[in-house]
Amino acid sequence: MAAYKVYRGPHNTYEAVKQGWSWLWFFFGPLWALFKRMWSIGFGLIVALFFLLLIRVSSYGFLKDASQIVFPLVVVLLPFVLGAIGNRWHEQYLLAHDFRWKATYEADNFFDAIDLYKEERRDEIRATRREAFGTPEERDIYGTRS
Repeated sequence: MAAYKVYRGPHNTYEAVKQGWSWLWFFFGPLWALFKRMWSIGFGLIVALFFLLLIRVSSYGFLKDASQIVFPLVVVLLPFVLGAIGNRWHEQYLLAHDFRWKATYEADNFFDAIDLYKEERRDEIRATRREAFGTPEERDIYGTRS
């Protein structure tokens, strides 16, 4: 089980973000950013990697020596950096797009975290309605229910 923060969007949409390490960011990086609609991060990473590859392939002299060190380092380290901070980027993206943090749950996956929030919210609404309006038997002012 992992901790998930549940966010509610402006159109009654829900997102859950796992806290800590993200294997999806580690393995898919820019593609996962695009899947999560984080266009600037996704395309920015793709363009940066493209330019690093371009420098690696077409460099001469000093740049060639430097690119032989820098490019492999970036290729090896970038997945670890994305795995470590990718979920925080996703949280910042959600907050910037009018999502509001609602709760944090321990769950097996993000679907379960969202379901836990919805169940808890449903129970709160029922309790509030009971307090305000009473039970169906208490509201039976005509005595039709026996």
